[in-house]
Amino acid sequence: MTLSFSDTFPSNNVKVSFEEFEPNHSNQRKLREYLIELEESSPSDASITAHFSKEDHNYTGSLKILSQKKDFSEENSSEDLSQLIDGLFIKIKEKIQKWKKNRFKNISDELA
Repeated sequence: MTLSFSDTFPSNNVKVSFEEFEPNHSNQRKLREYLIELEESSPSDASITAHFSKEDHNYTGSLKILSQKKDFSEENSSEDLSQLIDGLFIKIKEKIQKWKKNRFKNISDELA
């Protein structure tokens, strides 16, 4: 059983799926808020894919952002879905911030 909540997002660039479980409303809301924030901070042509699965008492999640400029991905697992969601988004937002901070360094080095 795979559930998809992609139709609840404002753009077609975000795909979300859950395998073997359905998250509660609180986690759905949290995930939606994070994904909207992530979409706004990602490269303009980015597509975002989030996939979560459950096996026994353990959740596994993956988050991928694909764009022409840069791809980002993060995977992790936890017994607590809410902590898993928080952790994935914290890590991927750090990667995006680092990329934004450094993306023009090579260009300015070439111009110097």
